[in-house]
Amino acid sequence: MNLIDWEQFEGIVDFSDPECLEIFDEFADELPSQLEELRALGAASNHPGVADLSHKLRGSCLTFGLVQVSEILTNLERDAKSGGDVNPDIWYDRLNVALEGSQQEISLRRNG
Repeated sequence: MNLIDWEQFEGIVDFSDPECLEIFDEFADELPSQLEELRALGAASNHPGVADLSHKLRGSCLTFGLVQVSEILTNLERDAKSGGDVNPDIWYDRLNVALEGSQQEISLRRNG
């Protein structure tokens, strides 16, 4: 699976538009702290909180074409809603690897 749906990403983000870049950069800057919040909710076994925040983040990530991150969040949301294991040891590292890979690909395209 690709990390990024470039058609979706480029339909939203125009690297030549400073205002557009500011919106994307704000999203990208806030995402790690939101994932940390999600990790804390999972560590506390707060299933409703994990489901709600996973859903919110999944939608935002899909908007920007971050498909692999979104897929992990979809699975986490499903597990939280079904009362499954939301312990961050299971998904947190995978989520961060997918996010880092996505950020690297975006940076290469942006600066290349």
